Amino acid sequence: ASYSGFIPVSGYSRSDNTYWPVGQEPSENNIVGIQMWRVDPDYVTTMGMKIIDGRDFNKEIASDSSGVVLNRRAFEMFGFKKGEDNAIQTNAFDESNNLIEGEFEHHKVLGVVEDFNFESMKENIGPLALFMGQSTSSLVIKLQSDEIASTLDNIEAKWSEFDSSLPFSYTFLDEEFANMYNA
Repeated sequence: ASYSGFIPVSGYSRSDNTYWPVGQEPSENNIVGIQMWRVDPDYVTTMGMKIIDGRDFNKEIASDSSGVVLNRRAFEMFGFKKGEDNAIQTNAFDESNNLIEGEFEHHKVLGVVEDFNFESMKENIGPLALFMGQSTSSLVIKLQSDEIASTLDNIEAKWSEFDSSLPFSYTFLDEEFANMYNA
């Protein structure tokens, strides 16, 4: 199971920002506009993403909270090489979202996942960065197909224990992926 505000299907509101490799001045040749998803440490595994370089987040390693997992598209757009220490940066902002002149946020690239569609299947796959952080609008649970009805009943009962004022609703990712394919 994993909490995230972002599920790889179209229709979810997403955030993006511009990043460039650490050690370089930003220019039109190295700035990458990239989607940013805040995920928990179990997201990559729960979603079945394939790590093609480096590693996934590890909640036991404190510095992973400022690390990033890129998709292949983003990794290639930055011009990074596998097996090297790579990092990206962006402008820093204060709590009121004001630019802090001359300060930057640095994010070590922990790993790279294979590309996957997160918009219409007719669109090219764009660059994506996964950051470990709080974003709990969706709970993703991987289910065994032979016990779906009883598992959903159990999840709904637990849901009601936590907050009965919020309605329990769910969707199946395979159906969402089919909708993306047909869009």
